[in-house]
Amino acid sequence: MEIFSDEPKNWQDLQNKVAYILQSCGYQVETPKTIQTVRGAVEVDVLAKTDEMTIICECKYWKYKVPQNVIFSFRTIIQEIGANKGIVIAENGFQKGAYENAKHTNIELKTWSEFALQFKNKYLISNIEKLLKIRRKLFRLASDKPEYKAFYDVLNEEQRIEVNKYRNALMKITYIITELYIALEQNGDLDIIYLDDLILRVENQWRAQIPSYSDFFENINHEIRAIVTRIKSIYGIDTLLDY
Repeated sequence: MEIFSDEPKNWQDLQNKVAYILQSCGYQVETPKTIQTVRGAVEVDVLAKTDEMTIICECKYWKYKVPQNVIFSFRTIIQEIGANKGIVIAENGFQKGAYENAKHTNIELKTWSEFALQFKNKYLISNIEKLLKIRRKLFRLASDKPEYKAFYDVLNEEQRIEVNKYRNALMKITYIITELYIALEQNGDLDIIYLDDLILRVENQWRAQIPSYSDFFENINHEIRAIVTRIKSIYGIDTLLDY
């Protein structure tokens, strides 16, 4: 299984997919981004930053291979901006001279599939860790814990039936998140086989196709937001769970 079920359809889709992956990996992302340099304003396709790292990405959805002059110009931009790394993502690859021009520099040349593969593991682990951070809160909301008893006790019978329905659905999601924790190995690696098997079981449980990892995580997050929002509404409180 891949992060996306389909290849980029055009240059904007390529740019958005690159930005999505980097943002999911914990980077602060702007796309596109205009940056002031000593030679004036420069627009880059994707700017991705953490406290320790700045990455500039150029996305080339061209019918032909990217030539070396593009890489030479990109090297200048990277130097002027002071980025730690530059990545050129080209739908149809690069000419031989482009690879020569990128040698011994902080620029990486990737096809779309190579870029997605490079960040795949980090993307998966990052998304799992985000869910693990809220697992305990979700479990307490889904179960009969004291902090929610006062809200539940004042509900009428119809409201209790509805809340119980949502709490049961939320509990099933916490079980899925627990299995995601199991997929994370002690050394920080990921058991891809276990994860793919889990997604297959979730497909059967939800009776829905999950063709990609992004669909899997987006579906789970959508369900959590919808359930929490509904329970907030029934309980009549705004600060139930910050999600």
